[in-house]
Amino acid sequence: MARRTRGSMGALGVTALALTLTLAALTLALAGSAFSARGAEAAGTASLTIHNRICPEEFAGPGYYGACHDTPAPAGLSFTIAGPEGREAPTDASGNVAFANLPAGTYTISGGPPGDFTDLTVYCAPASAPGTPFPFAYAGGGFQITLTLAEGDAVVCDWYNTPLDQGGGTPQSAALTIRGRICPVDYAGTDFFNACTEPVPSSLTYTIEGPETATVSPDAKGNVVFTDLTPGTYTVYGGVPGEFARLKVVCTTAASPYPAVPFTPLGGGVRGPNDLTRIEITLDAGDDVVCSFYHIPEDLSGASPSPKPTAKPTAKPTAKPSAAPSVTNLPNTGTGAGTSGVLGTDASPVFLLVTVGGLAVAGLILVIAARRRLA
Repeated sequence: MARRTRGSMGALGVTALALTLTLAALTLALAGSAFSARGAEAAGTASLTIHNRICPEEFAGPGYYGACHDTPAPAGLSFTIAGPEGREAPTDASGNVAFANLPAGTYTISGGPPGDFTDLTVYCAPASAPGTPFPFAYAGGGFQITLTLAEGDAVVCDWYNTPLDQGGGTPQSAALTIRGRICPVDYAGTDFFNACTEPVPSSLTYTIEGPETATVSPDAKGNVVFTDLTPGTYTVYGGVPGEFARLKVVCTTAASPYPAVPFTPLGGGVRGPNDLTRIEITLDAGDDVVCSFYHIPEDLSGASPSPKPTAKPTAKPTAKPSAAPSVTNLPNTGTGAGTSGVLGTDASPVFLLVTVGGLAVAGLILVIAARRRLA
């Protein structure tokens, strides 16, 4: 009895187990079918290929394909896509990376060299029509792009990286040369280049103030050169002090045909607000400008009166002496032309006769006296 009972219960248990297993198999089959359907839907049929390329330093286009496409970026640079499905993959030896079987939707793409060392330019097109642009938008400060892929789209994006200044400076600098020259005193002509050739002394200085500030003494030729300047607006001054000279400035390019470069005169010198003492000039990237500072000396002692011509004395006629008055009440002694001598020039004949006779008598007396002494 008991054995029948157990045998009867065993048959029922086997039947129940068989039904349970059948239901489980059906459930697993249905679940597997649903999972397979979802997996097929997620796989998608779109694709995206990126060509990572390096351009010449500071290249600004156009003609990116011709200038850059034959220079692949190094292998192993990672690219990332984020959207309906996220993926990351490195570039191969040709600088390319491909993402296949993408679901339709909008994706954000980033990668390549770090953005702080390069400038990014992207061109996208369908793989079947390379000359037809495929729409996209820059994002992430210009170092990412976003695009929307439909089912079946196959898109290729050329990723052009242009290297920038690795030191973080500006892509291109400017240069300014100052020619300090001294003109003749109070020069009032217009040919400053040929008339003002004397270089300023090297003891003077010229200063620039702006994005960069520097003060430099001129060389033996009177020149000062400022190189590697950050583009921007500068105030320039220096040379001969304004209280001793007037200033004339001419600015041109450093290369022929030397066109004029505009600048703004700044006054406020000792002679008033219109007295040129400084200039303000804007330098763009790549500019090479020469400014000639012509210093026109003035009288260091200040303004002096103009010299007056010396008056020429008027010739006066020499006064004719009047005739001396004649002496009266004297005897007439003759008027002959006398000669210098002991007796004067106007002796009378009688006086001469008496004098000669006296001398003769004196001589005779002396002769007689001499003979007696000898006797």
